[in-house]
Amino acid sequence: MVFSQSEILQEEVYLFERIDQQQRDIMAHLKAICFLRPTDANIEHLKKELRKPKYGEYYLCAHS
Repeated sequence: MVFSQSEILQEEVYLFERIDQQQRDIMAHLKAICFLRPTDANIEHLKKELRKPKYGEYYLCAHS
């Protein structure tokens, strides 16, 4: 079976990626929800991500 990306999005399929993963595509048409533990390393990864955003919008959730 093969589906187009628009067909997949209509079915509310979500993509999960790690913020520290280097090789990720730019998908400015998507929104990102980031669930992060507030560690120094995660804050640095987030800062790096937001300098060159790969998504159109970001929503942040911190968890201790």
